[in-house]
Amino acid sequence: MVHNHEAKEVEPTWRGMLWINLLFLMFAVLVPFSTALVRKHHAQPSAIRIYACNLIAVGLAPEFLWVYGYKNKLMKPPVNSDYLTRGEIRNMVPPICYLLALALSFLPGWGWSSLLICLFTPIIYVAFVAATNPKRQGERTKEPLDE
Repeated sequence: MVHNHEAKEVEPTWRGMLWINLLFLMFAVLVPFSTALVRKHHAQPSAIRIYACNLIAVGLAPEFLWVYGYKNKLMKPPVNSDYLTRGEIRNMVPPICYLLALALSFLPGWGWSSLLICLFTPIIYVAFVAATNPKRQGERTKEPLDE
């Protein structure tokens, strides 16, 4: 869902974006494997670590696309600074949650908490987006950034 949203914000397709997209898809196809690993070995910290690392990699792709699109001036103009900042924060919520889950998986007795963070991250993300989205018309075009 996030990946689709990010693709709509960028105008032309460039080679760098194709590589970022390929990297995203490479980790995305591993999600069923890492999910099955957690399902089979849910009490094992190593399974949670593999799952969390995979989701961190998948979660960072939208941020890479966002930054690449902005740095190469591929964003649909005009874009204001609040919109860019909110997009970067929005993109980093899942990787930060999964990074926290990964860190907790190294603590003895925190495996279940780590797994719960991984499982509830999509809900946290949706709640965060709903809370920070003003849903106003013309949000992107209020104050264009200086070139």
